[in-house]
Amino acid sequence: MKHLISTILFLLLVITSQAQQFNEEGINTLADKVCEQLTKDDINASEQGPGEAEAYFEKTVVNVVMKNYRLFKSKGLDINEQNGEAIGEEMAIVLMANCPKAAELFTTMAMESMDEEEDSSESGVVVGTVVSISSDMIPVITVRESNGNIVKILWLSTVENYHLLYDAANDGKKYQFTIYEATIYDGRIQEYRDMNVLEMVQGI
Repeated sequence: MKHLISTILFLLLVITSQAQQFNEEGINTLADKVCEQLTKDDINASEQGPGEAEAYFEKTVVNVVMKNYRLFKSKGLDINEQNGEAIGEEMAIVLMANCPKAAELFTTMAMESMDEEEDSSESGVVVGTVVSISSDMIPVITVRESNGNIVKILWLSTVENYHLLYDAANDGKKYQFTIYEATIYDGRIQEYRDMNVLEMVQGI
């Protein structure tokens, strides 16, 4: 669940930096109509399995598109077999940010795979000195290990002993960083990639 929350947080943070491929008004109209239907149905996502939640969401989107196709086209969104998946991805980002019912469904849909990932993944440890902490919206901590190896760590959310990072950025001392690897969507390159995510920092 921890990894899932971090992934959702990262998606929300990169929304503003992600370039849209399709007409913004059309995407927003589609998302609004889908959210309206999800809210009207008021399905309890927590009572659904991942497969059930996905099937319900897909059925809802298809029905909304069929019912409002001319409206979407008038808004500059011509949905077809070739671009449907890409449009769905952009719509999902808008829904995640603005539609609580959709966010609940997405969480349920992702739960099974994320739980499997957590069961099979292990935390790693990096020991070294902090070279820099970027000033990006999501800071990247650059750590130099004793052998000179450079490790990039994503500071995605508040972690245990996070206040030590401010000291680590200036004192040149060694610290121990507990990290885990997560596959996260990077809005800057518009691709999923494996990243080291900070879980805890300790002085040594």
